[in-house]
Amino acid sequence: MPPKSQKAKKKCLPTRKPHFFKCIIHLSLLSKLQRIPPKFLKHISSVGSKKAILQGPSGSKWHVELGKDMKDTFLTTGWPKFVKDHSLREYEFLVFQYDGDMRFTVLIFDTSACEREDAFAVRPRRKPRQCEGKRKRGRPPKHSPEVGCTIKSEAIEHGMSLELLKDDVQLPNLLQIQPFQQAESGLPYPAPACDVKVKREESELLINILRNTTKRSKGGRISTRRPLTEKERLRAEEAANSFTSAFPYIVMRMAPSQVYRPYMRIPKWFSREHLPPKRSNLVLRDPCGKSWIVTYIPSLRCQISRGWSVFARTNKLEEGDYCVLELIGPIELRVHIFRAVEVEETLQIAMTPTT
Repeated sequence: MPPKSQKAKKKCLPTRKPHFFKCIIHLSLLSKLQRIPPKFLKHISSVGSKKAILQGPSGSKWHVELGKDMKDTFLTTGWPKFVKDHSLREYEFLVFQYDGDMRFTVLIFDTSACEREDAFAVRPRRKPRQCEGKRKRGRPPKHSPEVGCTIKSEAIEHGMSLELLKDDVQLPNLLQIQPFQQAESGLPYPAPACDVKVKREESELLINILRNTTKRSKGGRISTRRPLTEKERLRAEEAANSFTSAFPYIVMRMAPSQVYRPYMRIPKWFSREHLPPKRSNLVLRDPCGKSWIVTYIPSLRCQISRGWSVFARTNKLEEGDYCVLELIGPIELRVHIFRAVEVEETLQIAMTPTT
């Protein structure tokens, strides 16, 4: 009888799902290949398979290919699309959970060690239609280096060093694998309702990366605020999420890349649904009613660029603060700011002499 009960207990235990992580130390992760740790391959039942599926935080799926050299296994075709669609950035942290049958769930954390809010709304991008007319029937064209070129051009635009784009893995004998063909849906991107809260699976991993430190980003400014407590982070988040309006709006948590650099990225679903389809000027109205002109660029990474750094600096935005962008006109956004730490306290710390 005891052995039977022990057997039943074992059956009730949840199946362990192994994980591995990747930290984007530099831009080499944005290249065409992503290496799977060799020790992790023992968990993959179909190592010989050429296909895998990555499920992003939004629940959407990206089909990728596997390639091998003499000693390593890589994500190849399809990986650049996953990178591009999620607008992955330096110092972000990816956790890959293996769900079996060559399926991975990917969690994306930003430099505050919290899951990226905008990643829960990302959908696979549709391929642009060809302008040259209909393509002739027959075998599909070979994989184009367009993705790599796009990433490099964005790196130049944001002042990143091209030296970092060099892949740190040499693959002279990488096996050639035919691209996996998938029929893409012609449906438009669904725009989730603003008041719907997305449920997230709790990660059991302890992420300790790049906590709130005083630093200067290239072309940005220095933070003079002390590190935040968890209570302060939650207080700002709850205050922002309690906001309601009859106008379209989006809740944005301020990450270091958004307040210490001269641009702010906006989730693609909100941009495509509510903002102009072409590069144009927008008006930001701050809590005091003052208007600010900024440049909006609906490119690969939808973002507000020129004018944003002045707005962020003047309004003393810091990492961990929340901004609610409320669309009150075709090109006008009212900005509601929910601070994690009051401005007076930040100024007091900045004026305290160091010993």
